[in-house]
Amino acid sequence: MENNGRKRDFAGLVAMVGLIVLSHAMMAGIFLLGFGMYAVSYWLIGRGPLRSASIGAAALTTGLFVSAWWMFPSLTGGITELDNAAASEAIAQFPISVMLNPGLRVTNYEIFYVGLSVVIATLISWPVWSRLDPWVKSMVPVTIIMTLIGSTLIVELWRALPAHQLFWPLRFMSFASLLLILNSLIVASKMFQVSISPNLRWMRFTAIAIPLLMLADFQPSTALIRTREIPDDVASVSAKLKELDGWRVATADLSRLGSAPAMLFTTEGEREQIFGWAFQGSITAPLLARLNQSMDQGHLGYTISRLERLGADDVVYLPQPDIDTKFRPELEKDGFDIVHTSGRLTLFHKDGAPRAVVIPLKVFGIGTAANNVSFLFPEVTIGTSENIEDYDPEFLDQFDVIVLSRFTFDNRGRAEKIVRDLAERGKRVVIDLTSAPLDTLSREPKFLDVYGEPVLQISQARTVIDGVVSPLLPFTDEFGTWRSVTPQGADEVLIPFEYIAGEAVALSRNIYGDGDVIFVGLNLMFHAAITDDPLAIRILESVLGIDAWQPSGDLTIPLDNYVASESGWRFDITIPEEQWVLLPMGLHSGTSVEANGETVEVIGVESLILAKLPAGTSSIHIKSDQTAIYTIGRVTTVIGVLAALYYLTSGRRAELIGWIRERRKPKKDLSLNKTFTGGADS
Repeated sequence: MENNGRKRDFAGLVAMVGLIVLSHAMMAGIFLLGFGMYAVSYWLIGRGPLRSASIGAAALTTGLFVSAWWMFPSLTGGITELDNAAASEAIAQFPISVMLNPGLRVTNYEIFYVGLSVVIATLISWPVWSRLDPWVKSMVPVTIIMTLIGSTLIVELWRALPAHQLFWPLRFMSFASLLLILNSLIVASKMFQVSISPNLRWMRFTAIAIPLLMLADFQPSTALIRTREIPDDVASVSAKLKELDGWRVATADLSRLGSAPAMLFTTEGEREQIFGWAFQGSITAPLLARLNQSMDQGHLGYTISRLERLGADDVVYLPQPDIDTKFRPELEKDGFDIVHTSGRLTLFHKDGAPRAVVIPLKVFGIGTAANNVSFLFPEVTIGTSENIEDYDPEFLDQFDVIVLSRFTFDNRGRAEKIVRDLAERGKRVVIDLTSAPLDTLSREPKFLDVYGEPVLQISQARTVIDGVVSPLLPFTDEFGTWRSVTPQGADEVLIPFEYIAGEAVALSRNIYGDGDVIFVGLNLMFHAAITDDPLAIRILESVLGIDAWQPSGDLTIPLDNYVASESGWRFDITIPEEQWVLLPMGLHSGTSVEANGETVEVIGVESLILAKLPAGTSSIHIKSDQTAIYTIGRVTTVIGVLAALYYLTSGRRAELIGWIRERRKPKKDLSLNKTFTGGADS
């Protein structure tokens, strides 16, 4: 855009942005941020014309609009569905001492390394700074900022930015590296040019040294330019899977095996897969993340029950410290047998076929933190939506207990009425006040006029149960100070705990009709999931009315004539009466389920489909229709195309409009005129 926005440059930038978006939505966002920063830097640092910077920004925006038909739908599902806090903690960033240390690659070629040579070249550009073109000067601040994003220097600042969890800092180096290399070569070229002057000949040595140093610096990186061979153990397991009768395979490797299983277990082993490498892009990503977490923390009852709900007949196990050592015996206890071992891998198998699940209608959880309860109590089923108003009260009325933890609502009054009505009909509603929505005025968690007053436990909480002091286990050093709340304003205190010179409340309740609402403080649900404290678990057992660690008690139903294709899933299912059935397929926003050609009611449960199916034998078709986001994307693309045409036709618009008007004028009927003239002559 340096030449005041030549039309071919504008069109080229629009096309390039569109291609980047089509390649990778995250990288498109990173490159757009980089280009946008460059446009601003060109105006401020390079002293370029504001018109050029504005045209460049307009080209970026137009390119984004033109590709919106693809980009907007790609911004739903996958990592966008993951818990923001968890995704934020998982972001990888490296200290500068690692990023710029070439010596570390002696033992590990794959360590994150920016390149000391290009950074040095950028820093020593000051002797020729005045001779650099404005567009070159503009690269320097952009390069520095985007390099720092991948470092630990600004990690807290980065985590404070909105939507930061959707952009991985290390991927900013794809843009920063390009600028670093270009800048280094340009600086070397300028130094060589000015070295002609007698008093500046020393620069010639520096100019030649820069590219040579870059070649030496990046030579070890050539070891990464290779195609990895397929691991023998993965290939062996794939061949064995093909010989066995089963439906789906789970790769219990915490993604350590890379992408080979994701390809071979389907193409060679002829298995559907439920999770593994690259499944962070799946709509079931939150459930899969919880499965990994449960294997790590030892909540193996949850792990086994969810593998069953997902339809896993095969588990490929890679032993490692992050997976609980009881994982193998728990698989064998559930009926899996070791049928094959190869290298690092063990294949567990039990014969199976496509199937659905009938879940127990005992406890239903709403909210992301309700998963802490399901880890300890596999019978607890968690809704996909965090919003209590998204659930029909008639559906919730089927359960004995409803758990609300880190839930949301659109209207406080409507949400509280739903809870009161459920309690009055004899249900128990358990509310984790630690993560309840904040009251607008007090800025404290509040629901049904019960407040969660913040409390701070330095060591451990000492509950008082039936007059006996019963201390809870302290949190580990990993979590530091125990921050929580104490419910205030409830009708009845069930369990107090010692606090300062008096007592605070750990558990309280309000009674409504035939049921009640239990308010849980002291961060008890999270505490129980992290510490496995027997006392905390006993308290939750008494509140929920179920036992911890018990199997989920699901019943399986075979899916006959099962076919999975690009058009969705088709199968036949037979049930004795109308009931809710869990279909182990991901629930997208446009997913619909048809039974015998009629659309049935569906609810998202743990990212899967809970469908209300009719009695008897039904032919089921699960399909995904395009949602409103597709229409919005197409409309935005049309706007982008029109904007591009408007700019590209500037200077010729008047001529073009005149040509269009001329084409639209009606032509004269000359044949009629000739006939009339001929008649007069005769």
